[in-house]
Amino acid sequence: MKYIILPIEDLNEIEWTEIPHHSSESVRRSINGSKFIIKYEEKPSFINEATEYSHGEILSIVSGSEWTEEIDL
Repeated sequence: MKYIILPIEDLNEIEWTEIPHHSSESVRRSINGSKFIIKYEEKPSFINEATEYSHGEILSIVSGSEWTEEIDL
């Protein structure tokens, strides 16, 4: 799988039949809601230029404070 991060403004431009997400509600969003992640095996036709990430790279990104809230125990 490959992953890309897109601005939330692009959410309505996604052709959902080309990626394994079923709808806009199923994508991972940043905490502030400004970005989202899509995943795919074959690059979708609606993607022109974007940085692709491997599974390990995206896991590292989403573990950061922009994507994961810290919980006080």
